[in-house]
Amino acid sequence: MRDLRHRFRVEVDHDHRSALPGQVPSTSFLTRPGVPGPQVGIAVHAAIGTRPVPGLADVTAAVMQASYGLPADRARELTIAGTPAQVTGQLALYLEAGAPLVAVICDPVPSGESRELLAYVRCLLNQP
Repeated sequence: MRDLRHRFRVEVDHDHRSALPGQVPSTSFLTRPGVPGPQVGIAVHAAIGTRPVPGLADVTAAVMQASYGLPADRARELTIAGTPAQVTGQLALYLEAGAPLVAVICDPVPSGESRELLAYVRCLLNQP
């Protein structure tokens, strides 16, 4: 399983200017006394199947290429695909890295079956 934890970080640009490389802008504007700060999460694309299917990961990679202009090799590297157990393991990396919220976009377009499989993934993730 790929370890994606080192590839993601959240940076806040409070004055709409890009931070210099290695510089992390202040996030103090996000919190006020007595007001909870916003939750930040990540949205990922995933293809979930009932059994291992050759080419399932290619569906997600193609969607990321078309939607975000990612190069093919980078899209394949970021692909989340497989059976519910495989997808659970891949999504768990985000949660273990500290993501408080992970939104999953099912590829291809969500169907009744993909919703059921995603619900099963959620159950697996919530097991102790």
